[in-house]
Amino acid sequence: MCYPAKQHVGPIHWIEPLPAYATPMPPLLSRPATPAQVAEAVLQLPRLLPRAGGSKPALSTPPTGVAALDLSALTGVLEYTPDEYTFTALAGTPVAEVQALLARHNQYLPFDPPFGARGATLGGALARI
Repeated sequence: MCYPAKQHVGPIHWIEPLPAYATPMPPLLSRPATPAQVAEAVLQLPRLLPRAGGSKPALSTPPTGVAALDLSALTGVLEYTPDEYTFTALAGTPVAEVQALLARHNQYLPFDPPFGARGATLGGALARI
């Protein structure tokens, strides 16, 4: 079933800016290499904007007071069962890598993620749908 697109009035603000009295945070964190390191960063910093491929800079550039959490080191398909049409991959895995893996088994993603050729990641593709 298809649904009409939502109509937005005025600019869309995904994250509201911090008030002037708030303590500024670093603009970019180091690249966590494990899910445990991501969890630690989430617990330590209250305002994070995850990013990896940077294929959509308008959505992945953090506003003032928000730290970017670079997930580009979290890549790879952890599990793939072609007979069951399922896979498990980390958020920083490039969409093109997943599409190539699926194509070897005559399979494809059930949606058409934008910017796959420009380095879009699975996490970024799923975060905006």
